[in-house]
Amino acid sequence: MTDINKKVMTLSIVLGDTCNADCKFCISKLTFKCSPKKCDQWWEKLDKACRVASIGGADTVIITSKREPTSADPEELMSVIKICDKYFPIIELQTNGIRLTDKAFVDELACSGLTTLSISGVSHLQHINQEMMAEAYPNLYEVVPYCNEKGLMTRFCVIMTNETCYNATSLIDILSGAKTIGFHQVTLRIMGTPDVSLIQETAKADKVLKWVTEHQLSTDHLHKIKLFLSQYPLLREFPWGSRVHSVEGTSVCLADCLSEEVGNDYRYIIYFPDGHLRYRWEVPEALIF
Repeated sequence: MTDINKKVMTLSIVLGDTCNADCKFCISKLTFKCSPKKCDQWWEKLDKACRVASIGGADTVIITSKREPTSADPEELMSVIKICDKYFPIIELQTNGIRLTDKAFVDELACSGLTTLSISGVSHLQHINQEMMAEAYPNLYEVVPYCNEKGLMTRFCVIMTNETCYNATSLIDILSGAKTIGFHQVTLRIMGTPDVSLIQETAKADKVLKWVTEHQLSTDHLHKIKLFLSQYPLLREFPWGSRVHSVEGTSVCLADCLSEEVGNDYRYIIYFPDGHLRYRWEVPEALIF
């Protein structure tokens, strides 16, 4: 059962049927399988999902994926953005950034109504991202300035591992690189896993779970990161505990990966290809409709 009158922070839309990367920490391999094939009423129900989120007070929609959202047909992606633009002032696309090497594609995104690009990575350095995510991972020093030039806000979504971002020194290095690249914001993602009882038992899931377990931050690592950030002015604190600091002219947010309820409200609601709107990423029966 669910309460449609709950306040909604954000609507996430799952789009894209393939992935052009093979991230060692891929959280989607640890959550329930959902076919990328859209149900017959997907477009009509998309409008309904937007209305539910809008009525709940959401001002932001995030186009994301259990694969890679930019793998969707470009015309389809632009159509989704245009529908969302009727309901939400802030439209964010989460991506690994590989497709952003195509300037014509970026031009089209900039004209579609999109406001924000959130680009995932483990480092500002191309070779490290290529090792942990995809050989085709782009040079952010080339991609991001062009996106900024086109009027898009760019956010660097840093997946923290115990090899790349684990203390003040490594974090300073990444933040310095992100600022040089031209990112407007940085989000630091705590790499974690769903409840073990909810993880799909597959060979891929086992491989990802093993890698994440071996490379996630320890309590001590996380304490050092929080201690470093606490030295800087606090810009905002979210109801679910994430805090945004101003670090040497860059907005830096420390966050986790999975959704949860915030008191009696929803941190996220998620619209899936099967035409269902859910309030948990990892639980298929967490239905709104």
